[in-house]
Amino acid sequence: MSIFKRLEDIFKSNLNDLLDKAEDPAKMIHQIIREMKEQLVSATAEVNHAKADARMIQNQYDAERKKAEEWGKNAELAVGQNKDDMAREALKRQADHEKIAAGFKEQYDKQATVIAKLDSNLRALGEKIREAEMKQNLLIAREQTAKASKHVEEVSSHIGNTSAFEAMDRMERKVEHMEAEAEAVHDTEEAIVGDPLDKEFKKLKDSAPSDDVEQRLAALKSKKNPEGPKS
Repeated sequence: MSIFKRLEDIFKSNLNDLLDKAEDPAKMIHQIIREMKEQLVSATAEVNHAKADARMIQNQYDAERKKAEEWGKNAELAVGQNKDDMAREALKRQADHEKIAAGFKEQYDKQATVIAKLDSNLRALGEKIREAEMKQNLLIAREQTAKASKHVEEVSSHIGNTSAFEAMDRMERKVEHMEAEAEAVHDTEEAIVGDPLDKEFKKLKDSAPSDDVEQRLAALKSKKNPEGPKS
C-alpha cells in the first residue's frame, strides 16, 4: 500500500504553499499534476486489484455457505431415517464449512473497508487534480497578463524617454538655422549684384495696392455716397 502512503502525503500537502515557495509556479504545478495523474493510474490499478480479491473472497464465502447448507440438509435427511451417526458427521461437516465461511466473511469485511477507503482516496485525488488544473489555467492566464504588462511597461518607458524627442528638436532647430542662413546669403547676393532700378520698381510693385483692394475701396466709397457729390 505504499502508493496510498504517497497519496496521503499529497492530500496533506497544501497546494498554495507549494506554489508560493516555488521559483516557477507554473512549472511546479505542471509537475504536480503530472505526478498526481501517475499516482491516480497506479492507485486505480491497486483498487481494481483489491476489488478483484474481494470478489474472490465473496465467491469463496458463498461456496462455503452453500456447502454448509447442503450438509445441514444431509443431516436432516439422516435424522429422518434414524441414522444418527450419519447425521452427526453431516452436522460436523456443516460446522466446518460454517467456520470457514465465517473466516471468509471476516476477511471480506476487512477488504470491503479497505476498498471503501481506497475509493475515497481516489475521489479525493481526482478532486486534487481538478483543483490543480484550475490553478494551472489561472497561473497561465496570470503569467500571460504579467508578460503583456511587462511589455507595455517596456514600450511605455521607451516612449517616455525624452532623448529621442530632444534629438528631433535639435534637428529642427538646425534645419531652421540652415534656412535662415540661406535666406541671408540670398539677400546679400541681391544687395551686391542686383540692379538698383529693378529694385526700386519691385518696391513700388510690392507697395502698390492690389486690384482687389482698389475694388473694395471703390465699393466702400459708393456705399458712403450713393447719390454722388452734391452741387
